[in-house]
Amino acid sequence: MKFRPLEKDDHSLLPKFLYQAIFVPPGDQKPSTAIINEPEILRYIINWGVMNGDKAIVAEANTKIIGMAWGRIFKFPGTGYGYINDDTPEISISILPEYRNQGVRTKLLKKLFRAYKKDKTSQLSLSVDKRNPALELYKKIGFREFGDKGQAITMIKHL
Repeated sequence: MKFRPLEKDDHSLLPKFLYQAIFVPPGDQKPSTAIINEPEILRYIINWGVMNGDKAIVAEANTKIIGMAWGRIFKFPGTGYGYINDDTPEISISILPEYRNQGVRTKLLKKLFRAYKKDKTSQLSLSVDKRNPALELYKKIGFREFGDKGQAITMIKHL
């Protein structure tokens, strides 16, 4: 498996991975792929690479991109679900279903942490559904609860 920064040629895959990042509890029906065109979701990838703080790492297996971890700084009032402040990048992560539970998520996150540390970023945030099994992984790698939003938790990690 290989990890590398997201390249311009990979931008067309962002919608696919954004859709995969949407948590659907077991037994619930997945939403239509059109959901990524909703403004509160699309803001995570629109005009990728133009905004200050846009960073992404991809995981490849046999030249196929199987996962992505990316972050973006949102400015109030156009904030994301895990918004903390105008200086903290909010991250997202997505692994194709057949590659989950193989350690890819942890490796991707650690590579993304290093990329942000190089730019002197002091902390990152994310939003996670309380029913999402990934919540335990986020705690294990150093994320702490920052805010409770009902069904979701905003988490913060100091780098």
